[in-house]
Amino acid sequence: MRALLSDQYSWVWLRRAAKRTFWISLGILVLLPIIAALVSDSIWTSVLGVFVSIAAWVAALAILSWIVSRIAFWWLKGPIRWGIFTPKIRRAYLLAVFDNTMRQTQIHRLRLVRVIHVYQVNRSGTKCVVEHPEGVRQDAWFWNFSPKRGHVFIVRSSTGYGPHNSNAQVMYIGSKVTGPGIVGGIPAASWKAAHKRLRGR
Repeated sequence: MRALLSDQYSWVWLRRAAKRTFWISLGILVLLPIIAALVSDSIWTSVLGVFVSIAAWVAALAILSWIVSRIAFWWLKGPIRWGIFTPKIRRAYLLAVFDNTMRQTQIHRLRLVRVIHVYQVNRSGTKCVVEHPEGVRQDAWFWNFSPKRGHVFIVRSSTGYGPHNSNAQVMYIGSKVTGPGIVGGIPAASWKAAHKRLRGR
């Protein structure tokens, strides 16, 4: 039980589940009174009233679960939870996140990239310029995904020819068949801390 409570992924799952549950409950709360207004039978009206009450309680529980998961996730960050008040600890934590991620990408043959520029978005994907940890920049295509500038992603990718810019070294993230190649991500602050370390700052 203690291991479960200290698992960040469990709290992230709870937060996501609570968010979805809330919106579903809210939809039910909006829909049921409309149905009740259209039904003249008092028995059905009473039944719908019970379901409205249940949906309200579920929505309240979802909100509470979301709040608890946010607090727990904040607490599990350890000393870094205090942010700017502990700059050395925060920097050490951010560098540890970056270094651990780099090890994992090498083991699993993944890549870590930061989105520098987004210059075209359509329904099948997004054209970007990405930066690699060593500072090299590359044209990239994100299949079925629209990344934001500055975000750092762990990706599964391949290199190929880009017909629109005649570039033989375009990074294709994901594929048309498998979809987005986003495996995960890290805070942009971790990337910045690593680059400051690289420059000796």
